[in-house]
Amino acid sequence: MEVKYSPKTYRFARDVVGFAMKIVFRPNIEGIENIPQEGPFILAGNHKSLLDIPLVAMASKKDIRFIAKEELFHNKLAGNTLTKLGAIPIKRNQADFKAIRTSIDVLKKGNILGIFPEGTRQKGEALGQFKAGASVLALKGNCPIIPFGISGEYKIGKSITIRFGEAISINKEDVKANRADSQLQEQVKKLVYQK
Repeated sequence: MEVKYSPKTYRFARDVVGFAMKIVFRPNIEGIENIPQEGPFILAGNHKSLLDIPLVAMASKKDIRFIAKEELFHNKLAGNTLTKLGAIPIKRNQADFKAIRTSIDVLKKGNILGIFPEGTRQKGEALGQFKAGASVLALKGNCPIIPFGISGEYKIGKSITIRFGEAISINKEDVKANRADSQLQEQVKKLVYQK
């Protein structure tokens, strides 16, 4: 039997894990007014921890299809769970056309896509170089990018903050000139280091 994305499963997991996160980490959420009421749009930001995904889901209160590295799907149980939660597997360090087509399809159907353009988790407050791709998906999906920045630590007694920035409109000229992804990185950097 083929495993498919289940919005009910996603919402149940988001609400349960989100409730636990609120109790344990008491995250600060800023800029929630910048999130559109409806899709399509891309949520893109920095990546500190595996807990970033439930944090973004809980804070935005949206159904988000996150792009995740393909290696996470190698274990059958983990792969089935991630698929039910709507994750889209992507092969890193190569052009994964299947993942690109799936992501564009998600956007064209009016849904929300979650991306961590660094491609991997970064320690501390440092930002890794953003990989190209988010802006192309936004252009192909005819939608804006909502940047977010996560700062602080996922530790009891510490503070974790997520800030959502204003929508970024993507145009063909900026994508062609390779400016769009660097502009996105600058916006995310401002949100991470904002005091």
